[in-house]
Amino acid sequence: MIDCITRDVIRALKFPTDEDKYFQLPTALRIARELKTSFFIVKRSLDDLKRIGFNIYLIPNYNYIGLKKAKVIFRTPHVIMTRMMNDITEAPPSYLDEFTILRKDPLDVNVGSMGIVYRDDGELDNYLKKIKGSYLDVTFMEPMEQFGVEVELQEEDKHVIEALKIPGSVERMLLRELIHDPFVSIKDMSRKVFLKYTSETYRKIRRILDAFTRSKAFLLEPFFQSSNIEGSTLFIVSIDQSKVKGNNRREKIREMKRVLGERYLTYTDYYTNFLSFICYYNNRREFTELKERMIKEGYPDAVYYEDFTPTLLRTMMV
Repeated sequence: MIDCITRDVIRALKFPTDEDKYFQLPTALRIARELKTSFFIVKRSLDDLKRIGFNIYLIPNYNYIGLKKAKVIFRTPHVIMTRMMNDITEAPPSYLDEFTILRKDPLDVNVGSMGIVYRDDGELDNYLKKIKGSYLDVTFMEPMEQFGVEVELQEEDKHVIEALKIPGSVERMLLRELIHDPFVSIKDMSRKVFLKYTSETYRKIRRILDAFTRSKAFLLEPFFQSSNIEGSTLFIVSIDQSKVKGNNRREKIREMKRVLGERYLTYTDYYTNFLSFICYYNNRREFTELKERMIKEGYPDAVYYEDFTPTLLRTMMV
């Protein structure tokens, strides 16, 4: 069951935030300091989460490496959704980096989402046609979400971000190492990228990773294998950003955190149209009360996905 400590540990894994200026990943020790609690309590919480399938993965800022990403919501019959899931699990297409069943019902239409990584609109159209050709009874829903992180680059970081567009650059190789293992040590990165580890390579890597952090060249994301976690149920709250109170994205996120209160665990804020929060409840009454509060606060159009099943994929295009 998710308790207050587990909830706060999951929240503390969000990295980088707008306040993070240096590459300091949220390790158990750093989280313990932030929460002002024992290292062993945090470590036990993380170990318990990993035991039930929780993981942390890293996604690149696709815009920095000359790529784009679209999040496509679709509807399809249950039998087609099952077939899609099996096919993608066995042989993941190189252009997909996520696939989630958002709503499944053997007797009704199912809803899913997929993240498609592409270079230009023509390539995206080809991928969508390929999917429709393989699974005829699939309906894509509008609007299609576009990946986008709002960051005003500092002058000192611009050359690092520009170098990310070059596939063989040191910056791009370091990003690949982080995608492979977000918690890889600088020493190991240095030996893989420079074939040696010296004080000079350490400083160079450190400067690049700090620039990555300030520029949000990557984002750490939690991964839950299932919406059911030993006594707790996870669900997704998705809401159109244009309908959330606030003058900018930061204020809108703060508003949703206020309304969702203790029920939210983490969120994604890097798509153009919708904010999505992963929340939890330990009994059905908590879920009902949250929905009532959302309506009372002026958000009756929020969409809830209670029975989601994500599949973590790694695009081969990076």
